[in-house]
Amino acid sequence: MIRRRRTAEEARRLILETAEKRLISGGPEAIRLQDIAADVGIAHAVISHHFGNREGLMEALTRYASNRLQEAVTRVLATEGVGNPANNRLEQIQHAIELAAREIVDQGYGRLWAWLIVSGRDWRTQVEGMFSGLARIAHAFRVQWSVEDGQPPPDLDDTRFWMIMGLRVFIGEALSGPYAQLSVGLPGDEATEHKFRLWLSRFAATHYLPPSLRTKPKNARRRPATK
Repeated sequence: MIRRRRTAEEARRLILETAEKRLISGGPEAIRLQDIAADVGIAHAVISHHFGNREGLMEALTRYASNRLQEAVTRVLATEGVGNPANNRLEQIQHAIELAAREIVDQGYGRLWAWLIVSGRDWRTQVEGMFSGLARIAHAFRVQWSVEDGQPPPDLDDTRFWMIMGLRVFIGEALSGPYAQLSVGLPGDEATEHKFRLWLSRFAATHYLPPSLRTKPKNARRRPATK
């Protein structure tokens, strides 16, 4: 049987997918080029050819995840609630936050970011602009929702600051695990973490969404004013 030769794009994706599996199961320390090469069934030199070195692979991995998150959040903000009055903007924000938590916390990228930051290298040029596309997309929806609600559009920096807060919250969660919950007298379990994320969504909505979109579907009928 003749094996089909992979294209460069296919090889890169397979390497990234394999590295991600190791990140999820063992953290940044588990990302070793020789082990990934063995998992994929390729020579160590092939990974070096595509990514340069271990740090280059880690940088590519963070961009791989950030692009995936950007696409997923865009789909949520663009499609949920369309033609379905049961889905309101608050639920969209909740879903978007859950997607971010999944990538940064559950998939291990918060730990990877922290590892890169404390590694001693200057990663500013590699990290610069990594989530700027996502910030612009999120802001465009905020502007749209504000116009629909008859409110003045928010400032772009305001959206960026909320994204900074989200990144810092979830990177902290990735590093602290259940210990932050335990430290304040809460159970260190998944149910409590889920409850916190819902609370965070409602907190974000009080600022992120215009007033009339915070608690009810966009197409919900308004109650008549009481006299």
